[in-house]
Amino acid sequence: MTKRSVTLIMIVLLLSYAPVPDYSPTEDNPIVQSLDRTVERVEISPDPNSIQDLGSPLIYSGSEDLRVIRADSSIGVYTLAGLLPSVQMSTELTQPRNDLAIVLVDGEVGLWEARMAILEVGNIEVRSTIPPSGFLVQAPPDDITALSLVEEVEAIHVVPAGLLVHPDLRLANGEQTLLVEVLGWKDSDLNRHDKPGMGFDDTLNIAASLWLQEYWSPEPGRMWGLITSDDVDEIVKHPSVAYVAPMPVLVLHNDQARVNMGINTVESTFIT
Repeated sequence: MTKRSVTLIMIVLLLSYAPVPDYSPTEDNPIVQSLDRTVERVEISPDPNSIQDLGSPLIYSGSEDLRVIRADSSIGVYTLAGLLPSVQMSTELTQPRNDLAIVLVDGEVGLWEARMAILEVGNIEVRSTIPPSGFLVQAPPDDITALSLVEEVEAIHVVPAGLLVHPDLRLANGEQTLLVEVLGWKDSDLNRHDKPGMGFDDTLNIAASLWLQEYWSPEPGRMWGLITSDDVDEIVKHPSVAYVAPMPVLVLHNDQARVNMGINTVESTFIT
């Protein structure tokens, strides 16, 4: 029995050295097909009319049209002579904020060039462009005064606090308790911040702690809380505050809800 086992193992080992049969295709074996070794290269070019092809950027050159020297704000029109108000607001909200100014620039100068000239003054931020020829700027009072030396600047006007208050709050009076949203200023990347910068020792948290009740911040640069209507003009004086508005309320309305959910069917089927 042992000899048979040894013999079987030897046969298996020897078979591993046996030559592999040639199965290459021949005329006698027409069933086996040879593989075609030809390589075909397919190039996929982007379609110039396809949305995937961004194409070359289009660059246009030209000049701006001449602009009227004024700024059309939400509370009225700023001219060289001053503000022509178009809305009503409480006396308290007509008080100016000394960290803000409306700057009117030369209508023959490009807005971008005028903006760069304003920023070169120093410690100053352009908070908004007010068409056709105005900018809302924020800076310490001394830097706002220095803007009068900029060649492109035609006029500088004060900003009443009411410009930064929602229309629904401008005439609010009495001891009403309001749910409001207080916003901070945006940077060049459109991100809101709690601090205005430029050396102002103020934050949204400081303003909220003084004038809001049950306040909290859902994200940087935004505060929600309760405020009495008499205190709206106080919180909007803070340099960190860019806008005060009623709290946005989301309301879902569907007058077909009962039909869609089959309430009538449920009420008639399940009787208690």
